Amino acid sequence: MSTPVDNKADDLSPTELATLRRKKNADAQAAFRSRRANYIANLEETGMLLLLPTSLQCTDLLPVTRLEFVVRQLQNNCREARDMLEETKQENMELRATINSMRQAERERERVWRALNNRGNPQATLSMPRPTPTAPS
Repeated sequence: MSTPVDNKADDLSPTELATLRRKKNADAQAAFRSRRANYIANLEETGMLLLLPTSLQCTDLLPVTRLEFVVRQLQNNCREARDMLEETKQENMELRATINSMRQAERERERVWRALNNRGNPQATLSMPRPTPTAPS
């Protein structure tokens, strides 16, 4: 079943169709903005809207609602936290690598020390107790 609007669209040129489509899109966008404004006004009236401190209110940014401002702030905070997490992970990996290289150097020094000690007095290693690692306090 075709509507009168459909029959009318068949008679229009491509330019007229594009103009009609643009008008419909503009009308739909205006209706959406109106619904969104009503919804936010309703939230403000019922107290469901997050009350922002005066320093965070963005009355000078007219196209952006306060809720959108809060969302953007939270997204920025999340992005900053994610960046900080990545930096911390990288620093942690570098510190672990440093610790491992220091442990390896310690083992190498211990090996060299024992070799030097054995060369001078082969019996010294038999009588010397091995140092036990202590737990960090």
